[in-house]
Amino acid sequence: MNTYINKEQQFSVLVLMSTYNGEKYLQEQLDSIFAQKNVKVDILVRDDGSTDSTISIIKNVMQTYPERIFLIQGSNMGYARSFTKLLEIAEKEYVHYDYYAFSDQDDVWLPQKLSQAILKLEKEKNKLLCEALGYCSNLTCVDSQVNIISPKFRKKLNEITDISIILNPMCTGCTMVFNMKAIQLYIYYSHQFYLKYHDYLMGLICFFLGKLVYDDESYIYYRQHGGNQIGAKRNFSQRMLTRFKYFRFGEKSIVERTCTDFLLAYKRLLSVDKQQKIRKIAQYKKGINRWKLILSKGISTDSFERSFFLKCKIIFGQL
Repeated sequence: MNTYINKEQQFSVLVLMSTYNGEKYLQEQLDSIFAQKNVKVDILVRDDGSTDSTISIIKNVMQTYPERIFLIQGSNMGYARSFTKLLEIAEKEYVHYDYYAFSDQDDVWLPQKLSQAILKLEKEKNKLLCEALGYCSNLTCVDSQVNIISPKFRKKLNEITDISIILNPMCTGCTMVFNMKAIQLYIYYSHQFYLKYHDYLMGLICFFLGKLVYDDESYIYYRQHGGNQIGAKRNFSQRMLTRFKYFRFGEKSIVERTCTDFLLAYKRLLSVDKQQKIRKIAQYKKGINRWKLILSKGISTDSFERSFFLKCKIIFGQL
């Protein structure tokens, strides 16, 4: 079995990157993207109103890689909307690529990241014809100096289920690779959503309207720094207290709102069974539904801590 894509099999990928004051780590990330093996890579960058030297760094790279990196300078709209804008532009002006990928501005990609994703996607491509197709993977968490904190952020998953993709989403945007059909389904309906996380919505689209492939291996150094720290050096109670600070009572939760919007936007494309599964979570606060959800098969995640916090979120209506 082939474990790589040879030169005759090269696929083209457009990497979609949103930047904002990313001068500290941006160059290293751009270098790692252009160092990808056995794929043809271009980068479409939308800057979200940076005030540091981010634009200068990108323009310098554009001189090194002419016609391989494209820059759009925009006003600040937040990363979810910025990535949505990138998807809209890709669908209109960059339609000739085989696949598309999200990228953060501060990670480091291993040379085989994209080629390994494409290998798995190509195995599913012929089965799905023209449906949405997406890939995501595990992560290697590193500190600001790229020292490894955790070789694998998630323990091995047996399967992706409707409950796990909604309640414990594993689609971290910087690992995702997807096809044009997924982009089309995203942008045609994204205006109907309360959009907090672009990668969350893209993961739901690929899972419920096509195929989502999860790779337990990691091909990315996912940088944790400053406010982005996962808290590996804090104890359990400190981590829980930090998470509980973000609870907002009296408001609709992100999962609740997204599931409700998803049903409204894609109902005609969803089977009755899938509609029922999504509705079960969208209406989890009604009656004894939240207790039924807690007892549902597959509610547990890959660690005691995440499972405990997830159940707390259900109990307190904070999904």
